Amino acid sequence: MFWAPVRRALANRRTMPSRDSGYLLLAILLIMALMIIAATFEAPRIVQQIKRDREEEMIHRGTEYARAIKKFYKKFGRYPANLEQLDNTNQIRFIRKRYKDPLTRDGKWKLLNYGDIQAVLSPNAPGTPAAALGTQGQGAFGQPRAC
Repeated sequence: MFWAPVRRALANRRTMPSRDSGYLLLAILLIMALMIIAATFEAPRIVQQIKRDREEEMIHRGTEYARAIKKFYKKFGRYPANLEQLDNTNQIRFIRKRYKDPLTRDGKWKLLNYGDIQAVLSPNAPGTPAAALGTQGQGAFGQPRAC
């Protein structure tokens, strides 16, 4: 007998529409929109940091290869002809393991010739695309360089 009015009140409360319905959903949508806006500003920084990490790892791996080549040269008095010689020459290992190139998708190192290195170090060198376009003597953004 005591529970009957309570049950009726609860039943009536469920059937009556609440004036607060939808505010929680609106708040969640607003928070999600703010998070998306923040992510769009932060995404380029994250991509740049990933590139820097890969470049740093490439420098580390290049240093390891350079050390192995120096050890090989010190031992045999000549440079190795290929990377397999660093792995195993007369049962001697000069490098701990074969590292993959972190800047390429396939992880394979590419052999650079002297001309390739020259073009990277001085982009206005003769025979490079910049020299062909006539940008000789110009610095960054096409501004004349002070000599």
